[in-house]
Amino acid sequence: MNLNNIAKFIFIFALLSFTKVGVCGGIALGSTRIIYNADKKSTVLNITNSDEKKRFLIQSWIETEDGKKSDNFILTPPLFVSKPSSENTIRISYIGDGEAAGKETIFYLNSKAIPSLEKKDMDGKNVLQIAVLSRIKLIYRPNGIYGSSLDAYKKLQFLPVLGGMQVKNPTPYFITLINFKINNEKVSTHMFSPYSTTLVPFVKHDKIINLSFQSVNDFGGNSPVTSVKL
Repeated sequence: MNLNNIAKFIFIFALLSFTKVGVCGGIALGSTRIIYNADKKSTVLNITNSDEKKRFLIQSWIETEDGKKSDNFILTPPLFVSKPSSENTIRISYIGDGEAAGKETIFYLNSKAIPSLEKKDMDGKNVLQIAVLSRIKLIYRPNGIYGSSLDAYKKLQFLPVLGGMQVKNPTPYFITLINFKINNEKVSTHMFSPYSTTLVPFVKHDKIINLSFQSVNDFGGNSPVTSVKL
């Protein structure tokens, strides 16, 4: 579709309201996270439209950890129309000068899906369209970092301190823990940055004696439950 047609497609959208989820009507991203290995020229993300009738305008971009637009990647195409019952592919290419050596760097891929609305359906009506923003992790993994990402969670170090649990990540990998429990009480999901020390708040006054968790791997799956007695 050429730029003129895309411009016409945009023109017929009504006012937009935004929310963050992984699926917009029939639109779904093909992954919950992307690992970009530095030795690869590019990687891809599939976007599926399972709606049999609606078209969606898909706009995608990449942000840094602090929410600023990143120029280190090119998305192809950054803007396209997803037809009913179709699958499209976004190609992600790294064009930066290299991130911090020796550890992973995190970015976020944003994909906004805007449902189509026929112009005739808007005439004389107050119409509110909802654009849905999906946001997934994009982790840049440089060459030559040590250890295995699949086993990185096994190296986490835990120390009970005043106000909670201190968690040290001595690895070059981002580690996300889910189903995280302290003294069998569930706490929020946490992502621990490479070479970081993080306090996980735990307001109960009981002495911390055990914890359990699962880690999310490169493919979005979960590790076996790990239990730790302190």
